[in-house]
Amino acid sequence: MSFILTEGVTDAPPTPARRIASLLNRLIMAVDSRVHTGQLARPLVGLIIHRLILIRQAIARIAARIAAGPLTPRKSGGPRPGRRAGTANRLPTAPAWLIKLVPEAAVCAAQLRSLLADPEVAALLAAAPGQISRPLRSLCRILGVEPPLPAPPRPARPKPQAAPRQPRAPAAPRPGRPRYVFGLRYPPPLPNPA
Repeated sequence: MSFILTEGVTDAPPTPARRIASLLNRLIMAVDSRVHTGQLARPLVGLIIHRLILIRQAIARIAARIAAGPLTPRKSGGPRPGRRAGTANRLPTAPAWLIKLVPEAAVCAAQLRSLLADPEVAALLAAAPGQISRPLRSLCRILGVEPPLPAPPRPARPKPQAAPRQPRAPAAPRPGRPRYVFGLRYPPPLPNPA
């Protein structure tokens, strides 16, 4: 299987986004090698590689938007396109879970730490902290690296206002039909004039 995009070789120094993509490509190759040796099941490897490809594409897309000009914040309303609401996350969520499955990923974690300390990568992160924080935080969690960006604050959900309760008016007894309260007839029977 080949999941790596081949790009033309140029003499220009790689951009921060391309360096992150290169790191993700090495990570994908390390995960993919586990299938061939029989150490991980193919469905699990497929899910992991899919997650890494999505992270790589998101970072590349955001970097391209930054390079195109001033970045305008997107509205974050409703579910993202292409994702079904309520889709369960089938991958582990503990920090550094990929290193436990693929020990070779520890090398990529060390490379990611040095990449995040690079001033060019820091400039990329500063250009769009809100947009790039989600895929980058996901990658950092997978590899057990402390993310450079704090988690974006979640908007507080407004609490629904409860309608004021109206006191119930006591029900009037129906004429001609007795009602029993605590075993006693209400209203009491009228005396029979005899």
